[in-house]
Amino acid sequence: MIPQPVQDRLDQLPRDEVRRRLVNEGDRRYLELGPEDRELRLRLGIETDRLGPQKVVVLWNEACDLPVGGYLVVDNLAMGCPALGGVRLAPDVTPATIASLARGMTMKNAARILAAILLIGAPAFAGVVYEIEVSDHTTSPVSTTGSRISVDGLLLKMDITTSGDDIDGEMIYRGDRKEMVVVNDRDKTYFVLDEEQIKALAAQINQAMSAMEQALAAVPEGQRAKMETMMKQRMPMQMDQREPSELKKTGETDTINGYPCVKYQVWRGGALERELWVTPWENIEGGADTAQAFEDMSAFFKEMLDSLPQMGDQSFGDSAFEHLKEMGGIPVVTREFADDGSLDNESVLKSAKQQALDPVDFEPPKDYKRKDMFKGMKK
Repeated sequence: MIPQPVQDRLDQLPRDEVRRRLVNEGDRRYLELGPEDRELRLRLGIETDRLGPQKVVVLWNEACDLPVGGYLVVDNLAMGCPALGGVRLAPDVTPATIASLARGMTMKNAARILAAILLIGAPAFAGVVYEIEVSDHTTSPVSTTGSRISVDGLLLKMDITTSGDDIDGEMIYRGDRKEMVVVNDRDKTYFVLDEEQIKALAAQINQAMSAMEQALAAVPEGQRAKMETMMKQRMPMQMDQREPSELKKTGETDTINGYPCVKYQVWRGGALERELWVTPWENIEGGADTAQAFEDMSAFFKEMLDSLPQMGDQSFGDSAFEHLKEMGGIPVVTREFADDGSLDNESVLKSAKQQALDPVDFEPPKDYKRKDMFKGMKK
């Protein structure tokens, strides 16, 4: 049967529209709203912007004796599948809450991509611009985009591109304030992510998980075992810890784009996860005195990601940073591999040049509007 809170939400939509678009598949019932259904989404409390959500679904099981139903939100699939996600079990969950959680996963994944790219470019006190080429091997044909990283002291800005050379926004790290600013040039907005917000979000997630555990404890033993099995299947990274990774120096050497490199591999559970061709810091123009500043920024990202253990892969936060000191340099080439051993993506440092940078470039434009990333999650 449909839960009453879900029915209450459906009652906010035009009845004829719901009747026309409701899909019946056996015992399952669901209503799907795409990006074009902006007004209908607003009635559910979900705002639509350029990033997403890509899909909003209201669903329930009609034949079940218990009220089983809820909401599915797919925020953004720009980086392909599989995507990061999670499940929230609570009697008072709302579509807006799920949409905010989904957006949080989008930005967390963006932070992971930034972290990976940052490994091939470090901050430079004199001002350095790094040109990066990123190839996505999960598409056919392989798609390639260019990215630029500008750094000055503890300030770093990376251009965000969705296709070709068009810039859609920037991600700015400010080490002086321990915060990350994500700028959307399309709708002239930005949001700020700092340690205080991450800790508050982590506390909300931990509270929700605690409430879920209490709810499970009240379920009859037979049903509880089934629900726990289902949760483990749906959220394996939340239920089990992954094996630690191991860095191996292969001894292979090569010169890539003019940089003498040594090859490293990262293995986890007997599978090759990452391949890196690393050159010492002093071989990069403007990079000799930047290791400490870069490690400070790395620690910031790692602390943020590690504080959100319930949102996806628990070892996710340290994947891009854990072996930085051991390698003693920065990767010129980084190759990420999928679980089946196929090449997932490749990042290549094309050039690094010192130049004067304007401090204004490390702030969002004054006419842009600041948005609350966690709107709808606060109580």
